[in-house]
Amino acid sequence: MSTDYKALRIISTAFKVLAVLVFLGTNLITFLTIMQEPPRTGQHIAFNLFNLLFPIFIGLFKTLFLYALGELIVLFVEMKGDLEEINHSLINRE
Repeated sequence: MSTDYKALRIISTAFKVLAVLVFLGTNLITFLTIMQEPPRTGQHIAFNLFNLLFPIFIGLFKTLFLYALGELIVLFVEMKGDLEEINHSLINRE
């Protein structure tokens, strides 16, 4: 495991923390919206359900994107460290 690229590891962790905050914030705002303004009875139930669940789906998409971006950064840093180890082992073999 490489100990280099500490800034990238911090950025990766920040993306993961931001993903969790986006998830919690989206669910909190949606819950507060539901409690503040219950669904209207004159509209179709599918329309009300879509309006209540759409922000949650968008929040999930944002959460997955941010978390995946954080994991991608870690993956690239680990790949760099592994490639350095392979390079050193090939040089030492010759």
